[in-house]
Amino acid sequence: MTAYLQPRQYIPFDRMKEMYRDIFSLDMSRGILVQMIQRLAGKAGNMYETIRQGIARSPYVGAINYCNSLLMQGI
Repeated sequence: MTAYLQPRQYIPFDRMKEMYRDIFSLDMSRGILVQMIQRLAGKAGNMYETIRQGIARSPYVGAINYCNSLLMQGI
């Protein structure tokens, strides 16, 4: 959720801290949130590279269905 809300929805860190405190009763610092996003971005990088390579090999370059089939196959 953190990796979606801050980089994708541009939710400020202070609002994310409030959400974690109010909804989940977790007191999270800005540093923890930044570390979470960095760690998840590193994991996503591998998937992006796998998708890029699959698209480069595909006769259906740019087809969203091909990307989805890669994900469904666990590649």
